[in-house]
Amino acid sequence: MSPHQPTPTTKRLPVTVMVLPLIFMLAGGVVSYFGVRSLWLARESVGWPSVDGVVVASEVSQSRSSKGGTTYHAEVMYDYEVEKRTYSSDRIGYGDYGSSNPGHARQVVNEYPKGKRVTVFYQEENPEESCLEPGIQQRTFFLPTFGAVFFLAGLAMLIYLPRAIRRQQEKQEKRGV
Repeated sequence: MSPHQPTPTTKRLPVTVMVLPLIFMLAGGVVSYFGVRSLWLARESVGWPSVDGVVVASEVSQSRSSKGGTTYHAEVMYDYEVEKRTYSSDRIGYGDYGSSNPGHARQVVNEYPKGKRVTVFYQEENPEESCLEPGIQQRTFFLPTFGAVFFLAGLAMLIYLPRAIRRQQEKQEKRGV
């Protein structure tokens, strides 16, 4: 095979180089979409009407990953009534998260014990959408930021990896490899 003919490796490499960045961009785009939606709802929730509700369940849940790590999450379920219809929700605020430290989840569960009367903020046109803590919190920025980082990393790979591989191939061709 002459040095100017592509080897099987150089034929497959560009496809591989294109797939990984696209996976990063797709994952980042999906995460960003849900993060921006959550951010938008958090902002809108400040103006939502409110009703009285009651916490019907409150506990710390834990889940184990395949790598042995444990994530703790506050599971707070509350009921509320809008226009004589009862709804249930578990959203405390937008951007809620789990953590490897159970302290945050315990703090939330202690703040919202079973039986506590709470103020529930709900979206007027969709009363199933509700929260106990309206507005944008610092944690609300996590998903959009995380998604944007993945998307931009994929975009950078899409732009720079093919260039780097072409340069490497040109160097190899010049050496006669």
